[in-house]
Amino acid sequence: MRPFQDLKRLARTLRQMYRGPIGVYAGEQKQKALLCYLKQPFRTGAADHLHSNRVEARAIASVLYEHGWGVDAIDYDSEYPIHYINYDLIIGFGRAFDRSFYGTGFTGRRIFLMTGAHPRYSNKAEIKRLLALQQRQGRLLTPRRTVFEPCDASFAFSDAVFCLGNEWTISTFGDLSCPVYRLPVPYVPLKHEVASRDLMQASRHFMWFGSVGAVHKGLDLLLEAFRTLPAYHLHVCGPVQAEEDFFHCYQADLMGRSNVHFHGLVDLNSPATVELFRTCAFIILPSCSEGGGSSVITAMSAGLVPIVTEEASVDVSSFGIRIDGPTVSDVLNAVERAASLAPSDILARSVSALGYARQTHSWDSYRAAFGSALTSAVTRK
Repeated sequence: MRPFQDLKRLARTLRQMYRGPIGVYAGEQKQKALLCYLKQPFRTGAADHLHSNRVEARAIASVLYEHGWGVDAIDYDSEYPIHYINYDLIIGFGRAFDRSFYGTGFTGRRIFLMTGAHPRYSNKAEIKRLLALQQRQGRLLTPRRTVFEPCDASFAFSDAVFCLGNEWTISTFGDLSCPVYRLPVPYVPLKHEVASRDLMQASRHFMWFGSVGAVHKGLDLLLEAFRTLPAYHLHVCGPVQAEEDFFHCYQADLMGRSNVHFHGLVDLNSPATVELFRTCAFIILPSCSEGGGSSVITAMSAGLVPIVTEEASVDVSSFGIRIDGPTVSDVLNAVERAASLAPSDILARSVSALGYARQTHSWDSYRAAFGSALTSAVTRK
């Protein structure tokens, strides 16, 4: 069955790549924008709870419309021959965005939407993590987050860059000839409120909540660290089984240890996931490169205290805990510091993390920041 399923998946991907733009906001607007990001969020039944980028794409389109633009959307990796000359503004990234620079007759403005650190930085950071794992485990695993397509021209020739994340994220770009605008990463609201925690119990429970790229996001470091922390529990939430080489390498940790609980890809709308957020006091992400750490921000909005590397690009102020480096001992040190906190301290940090996430990383904050950046970018001479 697997080859047949793979062929179906390939056929679906090819259909998506070669389908053209869809109109998402139309009317009497004199100007028209092309959003090179995702089309799926504009279809009926879009699963907003799976990732914040679903709601983000619709928020971008609606803000553009509110500022007087008609909006079409296309997938960032589409190979469809787009008539760029029909647009006054192109915003996004990927192949659909990059092709606008070459012989298309486009004379409008371009805004590059960056959802992470500079690819030169993040690619190198992932390779370093994979080589370090090879030294510890004797296995070289597959890169999962590497960006192979060059996008330096998109940075250099765009009229502006909109960057998700914090000042660390922006610092990875160095000096650019165009202005860079920072956007806050919005959290995904939970369908159900998280009940109060038993902090004595929750202080022994840590959550890793990630997407593709287990090594990139430091899960290997956590699994090795928790081998020496039998009194503490690690809850692993993400599509780890899909990374077959990683899963094989760490299967004994994921499936055979009483203090490691593998939940797979979780549904944020499910009561079971909400209960999991109640069980844990801490969200931990020893990532080597992020564009705002949306999973951490979402967990913070549920009251979890963040434990992150600087490269997770989440501002944690005094309520969070920094992981000082990319080693197992650095992770161990951070976990032990967190576990030593008094329940009253954990509660205070939880309240602060929740308040910060819901105020600074709300959808209203995102829309306001995007609207302000848009006005500045399109009116700048």
